[in-house]
Amino acid sequence: IKTHCPEFFKNRDPIKYQHQLLETILVTPLEIPTHAGYQILLVKFINLDPNKFIINDIIKSVDMAATLMLHQKGTAPGHLILADLEGVTFGHLAKLWPTSLMKFFFYLQEALPFRLKGIMFINIPSFMDKLMAILKPFVKKELLDSFQLYSDKWDGLYATIPQECFPVDHGGQNGSINELLEQRKKNFFAKQSFFLEDEKLTSDETRRTGKSQSGGNIFGMEGS
Repeated sequence: IKTHCPEFFKNRDPIKYQHQLLETILVTPLEIPTHAGYQILLVKFINLDPNKFIINDIIKSVDMAATLMLHQKGTAPGHLILADLEGVTFGHLAKLWPTSLMKFFFYLQEALPFRLKGIMFINIPSFMDKLMAILKPFVKKELLDSFQLYSDKWDGLYATIPQECFPVDHGGQNGSINELLEQRKKNFFAKQSFFLEDEKLTSDETRRTGKSQSGGNIFGMEGS
């Protein structure tokens, strides 16, 4: 998949491409896990300008944070994605390219070594049903069943993610959003060599025994 999705897995130098990777969205693990030991990956929009929302760069940033979390923290009993949609608008929906979403969810469900236990959406917009309609064709039923949606009341969410696990801005004990932003930037910069080396780890399809793989037979499509 890394070989056939260069839009996600190439040009990942966090210093050279920091504007694309670090200044639109915050994607970072939270230090305090759940009571079950699940690691939490926070996804939160920082720059809300839809013109700055490039879906391939967003996916790249998400994967870099997930890959670095696995590298630094190792395995866990489970992983949760906490997606804060505060400030998301219709303008962002218009930038969701179906091909990119299909590739990303295929990678998320079939290749990323996460024990994904659920995706929690907080501060959901009024048009969340339209967003779900866009995502649904690319998500398997078992993952779709793990989605939890919360607008303003999060009491039910605390059964899965206790309140102390949240950032300070949301009444938790996991640091403020600004602190998390600075920590994430320093961590990414310090691991520049890791990202550059990881970018090289792709398959050489010329050496595959039998028919070489292509985007068409992996993702069920040909062309762009």
